Amino acid sequence: MLEGLFNVQEQATEGTKKVYHVQLNATHEVFKGHFPEQPVLPGVAMVYLSRFLTQKVFAGKTLKMKDASQIKFLALVDPRINPEFTYTHEIVKEVDGVIYVKGEMRYHETTFFKISASYN
Repeated sequence: MLEGLFNVQEQATEGTKKVYHVQLNATHEVFKGHFPEQPVLPGVAMVYLSRFLTQKVFAGKTLKMKDASQIKFLALVDPRINPEFTYTHEIVKEVDGVIYVKGEMRYHETTFFKISASYN
């Protein structure tokens, strides 16, 4: 359902941290239902992006969220106003098949979303 919502391009890598430039597809179906007159990127799509980028690092591995110690939705993402943003994604550690990550979604001075989660 979220296919085609994001166009993700890796911009930089520093150790286990990657910075991505993400462009939103403002005409995606998700914005017609969330919400018709005031489109907003759903929180579930932000969480999905974290898992998607983690899977990208571990190519060929399907991951499920084990838990999240922090999920913060700090500002609304209106695709008409913020059609693009930077997503910083860091693999903090991997222990016994569990992958711990941190992510942050921002545009200039505005932070939209933060997550600390684990996947297996």
